Amino acid sequence: MVNEVYEHFDFLRRLTEKHFSDSVLADEAHTFAFEELSKDDWRRVRAYKGKSSFRSYLSCVWCRLLEDFSIKKFGKVTPPQWIRKLGGIWEELFKLLCRRRLSSDDTIEKIIDEGRYNWSTEALASFVEE
Repeated sequence: MVNEVYEHFDFLRRLTEKHFSDSVLADEAHTFAFEELSKDDWRRVRAYKGKSSFRSYLSCVWCRLLEDFSIKKFGKVTPPQWIRKLGGIWEELFKLLCRRRLSSDDTIEKIIDEGRYNWSTEALASFVEE
């Protein structure tokens, strides 16, 4: 099972770089997540029960570890009530800009690429950069 983690090393690296656009921060997060994953004789990896593909399982565990890193590094940043009331794209923007610390350009690119919101790049940029 541990060998499978190493087989997915490049995949985990890409996930980390997708999560953190700053390369230094991505390196730090990757190191943190890998150390956490290997703790207690790879307990999190050994918990895999085969109900999904190993890659999917590992991806979920890895992303949670990246969130743990963010909380440890920056604290638990929660959106203000007024943003929670607006919901949708506003909470997503808050998460990308304030929790994940993406640049405004990376945030806009991510929102557009995911295609969950029907906004033009220019309209989104006008809100993000204010």
